Amino acid sequence: MTTAQTDIAKFGLGEAKKNLPAAAESLKGPKDFFTALMSGDRKTILDTLAPEVDTLTSQYDTGKKTAEEFAPRGGGRAAVLEELPFRKAGEINKMVQCQRIRERCATFRQPRNFRTWRRAKRGQLRVQ
Repeated sequence: MTTAQTDIAKFGLGEAKKNLPAAAESLKGPKDFFTALMSGDRKTILDTLAPEVDTLTSQYDTGKKTAEEFAPRGGGRAAVLEELPFRKAGEINKMVQCQRIRERCATFRQPRNFRTWRRAKRGQLRVQ
């Protein structure tokens, strides 16, 4: 290499050494968030799904209010109103379970993608 190229490489390396700690620190927050999410902790998943849970809760509250105001009094109305909290809890539980399934799928897909990348790098991957 020429002297100019060496000087440029040293300058680039020096700048990279200064910026790498800041870059690693800036990725700590997202890493901690996704690590907690992938752990399968129900509270973390519910915190993440909070907007969807709030939407679902407001929909069930609207349905309950509508049934209380407009449904005729009697056994059908009582049955619907008694069933609503359990249906809401079931829907929330279903959202949490779907999130856990998505996490497992993402975890299991990584090695396959890595093998594909490695095969492509070696030139062993056939494009169809």
